[in-house]
Amino acid sequence: MYKNYLVASTLLLGTIIGAGIFTLPQVFFKTGLLIGLLYLSVFGILTAYIHLMYAEVILRTKGEHELAGYTEHYLGASIGRVVKVTQVLGNAGTLIAYQIFGSEFLRLIIPVLPQYSESVLFWALGGVGVVFGVSVIAKGEIFTNGFMFLIVIAMLVMGLPYLGTLTWQKEIAEPFLPYGVVLYALIGQQAVREVISYLRKKKTPVRPIAFIFASFFSVLFCAIFVLATILLYRGAEPSLSVFGPLVSYLPIIGLLGGLLGFANMLDSAWTMGTYFKGVLINDLKLHKLIAIFLVLIVPLFGSIFLQGKLLWLLEILGGVFIGFEVLIILFLWKRAREVSGEEGGIPDFSLSFSPLFFWIIVIFFATGFIYKLIHII
Repeated sequence: MYKNYLVASTLLLGTIIGAGIFTLPQVFFKTGLLIGLLYLSVFGILTAYIHLMYAEVILRTKGEHELAGYTEHYLGASIGRVVKVTQVLGNAGTLIAYQIFGSEFLRLIIPVLPQYSESVLFWALGGVGVVFGVSVIAKGEIFTNGFMFLIVIAMLVMGLPYLGTLTWQKEIAEPFLPYGVVLYALIGQQAVREVISYLRKKKTPVRPIAFIFASFFSVLFCAIFVLATILLYRGAEPSLSVFGPLVSYLPIIGLLGGLLGFANMLDSAWTMGTYFKGVLINDLKLHKLIAIFLVLIVPLFGSIFLQGKLLWLLEILGGVFIGFEVLIILFLWKRAREVSGEEGGIPDFSLSFSPLFFWIIVIFFATGFIYKLIHII
């Protein structure tokens, strides 16, 4: 049984450890490691709750939906339509970010590839999970997640001689700078239903352990990755591409970093692509073949138009789209608990905490969403 929970947690872990982690070293370098790691710890706890709350909503509700479908069911058609728009744009943008990052990492691994062929190759490999589904993804992510952890540990060991270059505290003009990127790096609600589907397929009760395990190791992975990267930069500001500038004096990092990033982007693209397909089929009621076609074609062509705007894209995805979706999940959980006796199912687990804690979380995420929205505008 515990093996099933371990495999299920890799679905969520593979989605969490995505493109967002590659923005963390640069941001944490600017703010100082102390503030950055504090953000990481707090958001690790909060996003674990968000994943569990969304899982409870799914378990309490009859039928298969994605976030927009649950929103229409519990919060009304008008809000549901807004969520449909944010879901489509947010999922498409995330797949585009994975495509851009994945292609760059593949180029580091195989620098002799003809121009643009790395994009086509990554796109083809990313489509495998979308076409063949959750079972293939779960088995593949056991390998890729383990592989990524080994590479990050190796990077940390190589960086230990430069411990003296770390800066823990800095005077910063923008203390909320880590908000959007840390939230983007640790959220993975797109894979929650896939976790539940996998456990049900294995006839295993849905328990919090799978979600807690994924959240804990995502925070641990991000912390080790940030420390290792900053150490290897030896006091210089890390690049958004992370590994490219290191190749000149640490050639092995080109290969290890390329392998790490490629594995990371590939399993994230598998899970996100499957989730996006579900949104198009279950919430927008598109035919399965049309949904698959759109999921496959959006990242390939979207990456062409947004190639030079990756940081802008990630800031919007994290601070605005995900911030809004987190608020929706909070109110979905509250409403689902209120009506579950009338029309819902009996969940395998049920969260319990005070109304005060709930509203503190709501105010926290609402403040962050408004701040980022104003900042971007």
